[in-house]
Amino acid sequence: MLRIAILEKEQIAKDIIFECAKILTEMEWSFMHFTKISEFAKAENRYGFDIVFFHEVFHTQRVSHSFVEHDPKRIVFYCMDQITPAQQADCYTGRILYIDRNHIKEEMNRTKEHLLSLLRSHKEYLLSYNKVLIPLRMQDIYFIEKKEKNLIYH
Repeated sequence: MLRIAILEKEQIAKDIIFECAKILTEMEWSFMHFTKISEFAKAENRYGFDIVFFHEVFHTQRVSHSFVEHDPKRIVFYCMDQITPAQQADCYTGRILYIDRNHIKEEMNRTKEHLLSLLRSHKEYLLSYNKVLIPLRMQDIYFIEKKEKNLIYH
């Protein structure tokens, strides 16, 4: 299951959720809304989020070091009041995306294809082991080795 964290004002968070629902129709996902970075940090240790939407006030070196660079597979959106052309161009290359918080619908639509391409590696494989299903994220499997009659997941 895809986990989404939103650190934004309530109305912007609602808009983000509705737009995510339109984009993520084929995926199972859940979200949590936070108003404080400390609440997010506590939940991060427990849940581990795949996508995070940050209000522009969190676009700092400290937050970036703790929550963006820390997890190189996480997709991060910064909701900005104004986006530079360089930030706008980033939405087609990396996992850190900048969107205009005053035009959430248009911005989510603009980044949709890149977001979906990034999420393709977030799919899960259900491994059956001793009649127990264990979800493995595809991005966490480096390679599969066959040893006699067994498969070994690395």
